[in-house]
Amino acid sequence: MRVVSLEALRPAVFLRRENRFVVRVRLPEGGDAEVLCHLANSGRLQELLIPEARCFVWSKPVSHPQGNHSQRKTAYKLGFVEIAGGRGWASVDATLPNALVAECLRRSPGELYSLLGLAYPRKDRQNDSDRGISAAAPLPSSAVWEREVRFGDSRIDFLLKTAGEASTGENSLEAGTFVCAGQAPAVVLLEVKSVTLVKDGVALFPDAPTARGHRHLEHLLRAMHQQSMGAAILFVVQREDATCFAPNWQADPVFAGLLQQAAAAGLKVVALPCQVKPPAVELQLHPLPIRL
Repeated sequence: MRVVSLEALRPAVFLRRENRFVVRVRLPEGGDAEVLCHLANSGRLQELLIPEARCFVWSKPVSHPQGNHSQRKTAYKLGFVEIAGGRGWASVDATLPNALVAECLRRSPGELYSLLGLAYPRKDRQNDSDRGISAAAPLPSSAVWEREVRFGDSRIDFLLKTAGEASTGENSLEAGTFVCAGQAPAVVLLEVKSVTLVKDGVALFPDAPTARGHRHLEHLLRAMHQQSMGAAILFVVQREDATCFAPNWQADPVFAGLLQQAAAAGLKVVALPCQVKPPAVELQLHPLPIRL
C-alpha cells in the first residue's frame, strides 16, 4: 500500500529541533534559507534528528489564503530523514501508519485480516443463496471496519468486524489464529503504532516513555477480559533496516511489561516493515519476527 507525498516535496538539511513539534531546516534550493517545519511525531527521534542530516519536507496546503492560516508558523512539514551512515530513509510522520493501514483495509482487507489471524466477513450464506449471489462474496469494507472508535476515555485506531470463526488462510498458522475465550471474536480492536527507532536490526517501540501507550494497552486488556472482544496491536516500522521487533525495555519498561502481559492474555502483536523511497512509503505485508 502506498501513500505518495505531494509534488511540493523539497530536499532540505536538518538543523535543530525547536520544540516537540517544530524543527528548523535549511533549504539549499532556496538560497540556504532557514524555515520552520511541523514535526508530526512526539518521539525523541535522537538517532534521526542529527544536525546536517539530509531530509525532505513538503509545503503544507493553505486552506484559507485570506485568513489567519496563511500566516501559519510552519509552512512546511518534515517528511523523511536520511538514516545515519546512508542506510536509507525513515519516514518521521507518526500519522502516516494509520493512513497506510486504512489504505490496506480498503484495497486488500483479506491480506491484513489473515496476518492478524482473523477471518474476513462474508455475505450471509443462506440469504446469498436465495438471491443467487456467491456465498464467497466479501462484504464491502465500509461495513467491516471503522476508524477512531471511542472506547472508555480514549480512542482506538480501528474496529474490525470478523466472521466469528478461526482463520484458515494460508498465513493463519504462521501468524497464529486469533482466539478469545476459546473462540474467535466477532469484533477486534486494533491499535496502530509508528516505529522509527532501529538498533542493530531490532525495531524498538517506544523511543521514550509513553503514558498514552500504557493507556491503550490497558484499554485493550479490558476489552479482552471484560467485554470478550478481540484485541491487536500493529507496529508499523517506517524504515527498511529492521529484521525483527521488540518492545523497548530500556526506554519504557512499563510499556514493555504491559505488552508482554497483554500478549500472554491473547493480544495479537504484529510488526510490519515499510519500504521508504521518498516520496513514497509502502507498507510491506511480511511480518517481522516478534521478540517479547
